[in-house]
Amino acid sequence: MANINLRPWREERRKQRAREMILMMIGALVFAGALAFGWLSYMDSQINAQKARNNYLDQQIAILDQKIVKIRELQDQLQALIQRVEVIQSLEAERTLIVQSFDELVEAIPEDVYLTSFRLQGNTYTLNGRAASAPNISAFIRNLERQATLFDSVALPESSAELDAQGAEVGRVFVMEAKRVNPAAQEEE
Repeated sequence: MANINLRPWREERRKQRAREMILMMIGALVFAGALAFGWLSYMDSQINAQKARNNYLDQQIAILDQKIVKIRELQDQLQALIQRVEVIQSLEAERTLIVQSFDELVEAIPEDVYLTSFRLQGNTYTLNGRAASAPNISAFIRNLERQATLFDSVALPESSAELDAQGAEVGRVFVMEAKRVNPAAQEEE
Protein backbone atom coordinates (compact mmCIF):
# COMPACT_ATOMS: atom_id res chain seq x y z
CA MET A 1 0.00 0.00 0.00
CA ALA A 2 0.98 3.41 -0.57
CA ASN A 3 2.36 5.36 2.22
CA ILE A 4 0.35 8.61 2.43
CA ASN A 5 0.99 11.09 5.14
CA LEU A 6 -2.40 12.54 6.27
CA ARG A 7 -1.00 14.44 9.19
CA PRO A 8 -0.66 17.91 7.61
CA TRP A 9 -4.14 17.60 6.21
CA ARG A 10 -5.53 16.69 9.65
CA GLU A 11 -3.67 19.57 11.26
CA GLU A 12 -4.99 22.01 8.72
CA ARG A 13 -8.43 20.65 9.22
CA ARG A 14 -8.02 21.02 12.99
CA LYS A 15 -6.85 24.61 12.56
CA GLN A 16 -9.73 25.25 10.21
CA ARG A 17 -12.18 23.88 12.78
CA ALA A 18 -10.57 25.96 15.56
CA ARG A 19 -10.94 29.10 13.38
CA GLU A 20 -14.53 28.18 12.61
CA MET A 21 -15.17 27.59 16.34
CA ILE A 22 -13.66 30.97 17.22
CA LEU A 23 -15.75 32.63 14.49
CA MET A 24 -18.87 30.88 15.78
CA MET A 25 -18.12 31.98 19.36
CA ILE A 26 -17.52 35.53 18.19
CA GLY A 27 -20.74 35.35 16.17
CA ALA A 28 -22.62 33.96 19.20
CA LEU A 29 -21.18 36.73 21.41
CA VAL A 30 -22.16 39.36 18.85
CA PHE A 31 -25.62 37.82 18.58
CA ALA A 32 -25.97 37.63 22.39
CA GLY A 33 -24.77 41.25 22.67
CA ALA A 34 -27.24 42.37 20.00
CA LEU A 35 -29.99 40.42 21.73
CA ALA A 36 -29.13 41.99 25.12
CA PHE A 37 -28.97 45.45 23.55
CA GLY A 38 -32.33 44.86 21.88
CA TRP A 39 -33.85 43.66 25.16
CA LEU A 40 -32.47 46.63 27.09
CA SER A 41 -33.65 49.03 24.38
CA TYR A 42 -37.12 47.48 24.44
CA MET A 43 -37.30 47.67 28.24
CA ASP A 44 -36.04 51.27 28.19
CA SER A 45 -38.70 52.21 25.65
CA GLN A 46 -41.35 50.49 27.79
CA ILE A 47 -40.17 52.39 30.88
CA ASN A 48 -40.23 55.68 28.96
CA ALA A 49 -43.70 54.91 27.63
CA GLN A 50 -44.93 54.15 31.16
CA LYS A 51 -43.36 57.37 32.44
CA ALA A 52 -45.15 59.28 29.68
CA ARG A 53 -48.44 57.62 30.65
CA ASN A 54 -47.83 58.43 34.32
CA ASN A 55 -47.09 62.07 33.46
CA TYR A 56 -50.27 62.23 31.39
CA LEU A 57 -52.26 60.73 34.27
CA ASP A 58 -50.70 63.19 36.73
CA GLN A 59 -51.71 66.08 34.45
CA GLN A 60 -55.23 64.75 34.12
CA ILE A 61 -55.47 64.21 37.89
CA ALA A 62 -54.37 67.82 38.46
CA ILE A 63 -57.04 69.01 36.00
CA LEU A 64 -59.68 66.88 37.75
CA ASP A 65 -58.57 68.19 41.16
CA GLN A 66 -59.13 71.73 39.90
CA LYS A 67 -62.56 70.72 38.61
CA ILE A 68 -63.39 69.11 41.97
CA VAL A 69 -62.48 72.33 43.76
CA LYS A 70 -64.72 74.27 41.37
CA ILE A 71 -67.54 71.75 41.88
CA ARG A 72 -67.24 72.08 45.66
CA GLU A 73 -67.36 75.86 45.35
CA LEU A 74 -70.45 75.56 43.17
CA GLN A 75 -72.06 73.17 45.66
CA ASP A 76 -71.38 75.65 48.47
CA GLN A 77 -72.90 78.43 46.39
CA LEU A 78 -75.87 76.19 45.62
CA GLN A 79 -76.40 75.44 49.32
CA ALA A 80 -76.22 79.16 50.12
CA LEU A 81 -78.78 79.89 47.40
CA ILE A 82 -81.06 77.11 48.62
CA GLN A 83 -80.90 78.53 52.14
CA ARG A 84 -81.71 82.00 50.83
CA VAL A 85 -84.66 80.65 48.85
CA GLU A 86 -85.94 78.81 51.95
CA VAL A 87 -85.65 81.98 54.04
CA ILE A 88 -87.50 83.98 51.39
CA GLN A 89 -90.21 81.32 51.12
CA SER A 90 -90.66 81.20 54.90
CA LEU A 91 -90.84 85.01 55.04
CA GLU A 92 -93.42 85.04 52.28
CA ALA A 93 -95.45 82.36 54.06
CA GLU A 94 -95.24 84.21 57.38
CA ARG A 95 -96.22 87.49 55.78
CA THR A 96 -99.67 86.13 55.04
CA LEU A 97 -99.84 84.44 58.45
CA ILE A 98 -99.40 87.75 60.24
CA VAL A 99 -102.19 89.32 58.21
CA GLN A 100 -104.40 86.30 58.89
CA SER A 101 -103.54 86.50 62.59
CA PHE A 102 -104.68 90.12 62.74
CA ASP A 103 -107.88 89.26 60.85
CA GLU A 104 -108.65 86.43 63.28
CA LEU A 105 -107.90 88.64 66.25
CA VAL A 106 -110.30 91.30 64.98
CA GLU A 107 -113.05 88.69 64.64
CA ALA A 108 -112.33 87.09 68.03
CA ILE A 109 -112.08 90.23 70.19
CA PRO A 110 -115.40 90.92 71.95
CA GLU A 111 -116.62 94.39 72.84
CA ASP A 112 -114.96 96.05 75.82
CA VAL A 113 -111.65 94.19 75.21
CA TYR A 114 -108.70 96.23 73.95
CA LEU A 115 -105.21 95.01 73.04
CA THR A 116 -102.34 97.24 74.09
CA SER A 117 -99.58 95.11 72.53
CA PHE A 118 -99.23 92.12 70.25
CA ARG A 119 -95.89 90.33 70.06
CA LEU A 120 -94.70 87.18 68.27
CA GLN A 121 -91.64 85.57 69.76
CA GLY A 122 -90.70 82.24 68.23
CA ASN A 123 -93.99 80.35 67.96
CA THR A 124 -95.70 82.14 70.82
CA TYR A 125 -97.98 85.14 70.57
CA THR A 126 -98.10 87.37 73.63
CA LEU A 127 -101.19 89.58 73.85
CA ASN A 128 -101.38 92.37 76.43
CA GLY A 129 -104.65 94.18 76.88
CA ARG A 130 -107.47 95.56 78.96
CA ALA A 131 -111.01 94.35 79.41
CA ALA A 132 -114.07 95.75 81.15
CA SER A 133 -114.52 92.53 83.13
CA ALA A 134 -113.25 88.98 83.60
CA PRO A 135 -116.13 87.46 81.56
CA ASN A 136 -114.99 89.55 78.57
CA ILE A 137 -111.52 88.00 78.87
CA SER A 138 -113.11 84.53 79.08
CA ALA A 139 -115.18 85.25 75.97
CA PHE A 140 -112.03 86.38 74.18
CA ILE A 141 -110.24 83.10 75.06
CA ARG A 142 -113.26 81.02 73.94
CA ASN A 143 -113.48 82.93 70.64
CA LEU A 144 -109.77 82.36 69.96
CA GLU A 145 -110.04 78.66 70.70
CA ARG A 146 -113.24 78.22 68.67
CA GLN A 147 -112.86 80.51 65.66
CA ALA A 148 -109.18 81.14 65.15
CA THR A 149 -107.25 78.65 63.07
CA LEU A 150 -103.83 80.19 63.70
CA PHE A 151 -103.96 80.19 67.52
CA ASP A 152 -103.60 77.10 69.68
CA SER A 153 -103.15 76.43 73.40
CA VAL A 154 -104.45 79.79 74.58
CA ALA A 155 -103.39 80.51 78.17
CA LEU A 156 -103.91 83.39 80.58
CA PRO A 157 -100.78 83.51 82.74
CA GLU A 158 -101.60 86.92 84.20
CA SER A 159 -104.80 88.81 84.89
CA SER A 160 -105.27 91.55 87.47
CA ALA A 161 -107.89 94.06 88.43
CA GLU A 162 -107.44 97.70 87.45
CA LEU A 163 -108.51 99.93 90.31
CA ASP A 164 -109.51 103.60 90.38
CA ALA A 165 -108.50 106.12 93.05
CA GLN A 166 -111.25 104.94 95.46
CA GLY A 167 -110.18 101.30 95.08
CA ALA A 168 -113.12 100.23 92.96
CA GLU A 169 -112.48 97.86 90.07
CA VAL A 170 -112.78 99.66 86.73
CA GLY A 171 -111.49 96.89 84.52
CA ARG A 172 -108.98 94.08 84.13
CA VAL A 173 -105.44 94.05 82.74
CA PHE A 174 -104.34 90.75 81.21
CA VAL A 175 -101.46 88.99 79.51
CA MET A 176 -102.47 86.16 77.24
CA GLU A 177 -100.25 83.64 75.45
CA ALA A 178 -101.12 81.46 72.48
CA LYS A 179 -99.10 79.10 70.34
CA ARG A 180 -98.84 79.85 66.65
CA VAL A 181 -100.23 77.22 64.31
CA ASN A 182 -98.69 76.87 60.85
CA PRO A 183 -101.45 75.93 58.36
CA ALA A 184 -98.90 74.45 55.94
CA ALA A 185 -97.71 72.03 58.64
CA GLN A 186 -101.31 71.05 59.42
CA GLU A 187 -102.01 70.30 55.75
CA GLU A 188 -99.00 67.94 55.58
CA GLU A 189 -100.35 65.94 58.51
